[in-house]
Amino acid sequence: MRRNIALLLVVSVLLAVCLCGCNRPKVNYGIPAFDAEEKIIRATWWCPSPTEAEYQLYKDCGLNTVLLVNHNFWLLEDGDTLRDGYYLGHVPGYDEETMTDKSLALAKKMGMSVILADGNYLFGDEYNVYEKNTIDYSAYKDTIVGVFSGDEPSAPHIPKVAENIGNAKKYFPDVPYFCNLFPMYADPTAALKVRDYGEYLDAYREQYLSKTTAPRMVSVDFYPFMDNAGHMPKWLLNYRLLADMADEFDADFHVFIQTADGVNGNYDLQTQEQIRLQVNVALAYGADAYSYYLYQPPTGGYNYGLIDPEGKPSRYYPMAQAVNAEVASLESALQHYDRVDTQPVAPDQTAFSSGCFLFYQQEHREKLYEQSALLTELTVDNRMLVTLLKDDAGNEAFYLVNYFDAGTDEAFEDATATLKLTGMTQAALYGTADRLTGEVTELEDHEITLTLAPGDGCLVIPYR
Repeated sequence: MRRNIALLLVVSVLLAVCLCGCNRPKVNYGIPAFDAEEKIIRATWWCPSPTEAEYQLYKDCGLNTVLLVNHNFWLLEDGDTLRDGYYLGHVPGYDEETMTDKSLALAKKMGMSVILADGNYLFGDEYNVYEKNTIDYSAYKDTIVGVFSGDEPSAPHIPKVAENIGNAKKYFPDVPYFCNLFPMYADPTAALKVRDYGEYLDAYREQYLSKTTAPRMVSVDFYPFMDNAGHMPKWLLNYRLLADMADEFDADFHVFIQTADGVNGNYDLQTQEQIRLQVNVALAYGADAYSYYLYQPPTGGYNYGLIDPEGKPSRYYPMAQAVNAEVASLESALQHYDRVDTQPVAPDQTAFSSGCFLFYQQEHREKLYEQSALLTELTVDNRMLVTLLKDDAGNEAFYLVNYFDAGTDEAFEDATATLKLTGMTQAALYGTADRLTGEVTELEDHEITLTLAPGDGCLVIPYR
């Protein structure tokens, strides 16, 4: 009798284990099958005019999405006559094909995605594009990947930007409806209109983001390479706050990448390494999307973006083109994983005494050890960002970036990292350096050593 009871208990336990865990993916530390359709959105603020030649130039840069922010503005002649129709939806009395119509058709034809812009904030409050005049966009269901509601609202304006959340989701339920936030260095009194940045994020969280439904997106623009680079130390902290908020709401994370020249000399971008670093820092903090600011100067004030005022590639164009190609070579692998934590790591404590690492003196590699089942030792000879990633099954990966601050002596120095990964014997590498696409390296004594050039990033996928 006791044997039968014992047998029954064993069977019950095995059945319970099977019911609870048999359908769960197994942590096997092999190389997962990546979904080739997983893309990182690459766009720009200010999009090209909807002609095939201009869209081809845009696409040749490695950009895969057009953000139609310049469709928010109505062009007027003689003060009251609508000329071109830069808007989402129809305006009464205007029957011609709009810029948005043309852009959607062209993007679909060329295999590109579109983020629409509804203009509620940029217009002010006098026109609700969703009330009566929104047209049927169902033909572009696979083309539209987001709807942009406004740029840098102050805290008092956030509720106004949020007014159309329900309307937008009614027409576009399967894409994020999002606005772009001020960066940490914005003046609290003049721009944010709150006491501090924490209060600003609380207002955004409570009055906008919590009122949206999935899918969601969190966005910010932080431009690190400025003449007044005193704000740069806040860069990583700003990204961490927004990336953590994105995790909290299971939202995608979008950032703007600095590629503007001009505005009274207020931009100080010189090299491709600076563009590469910006993109890789974004990826290290889990960005699913990034947009260059800017593409082509819309008016005066800028000498050029990726494109000059005449519509020709500027010196930034090939820089961004190269970085975009690097990202395209690793995106399906990187997008397979979710960010767990991102930590700055340095060879000694003195490297945490200035710049962006100043905010992380009490953290760094120890926290990575605590959260990783594999990482037992991590050494670096220069400053790096190290991100712990996990997939749905719990398999771990790591994203490393050779980080530098503006104007520091380390800016153009290589960085070498050694990771000891318990039980692992090999690693597949994907990275912006040399466009690595899964090259396998053997681990000696469960260790892997990588040397990255300035701004480079590398995805390390360890396996047995």
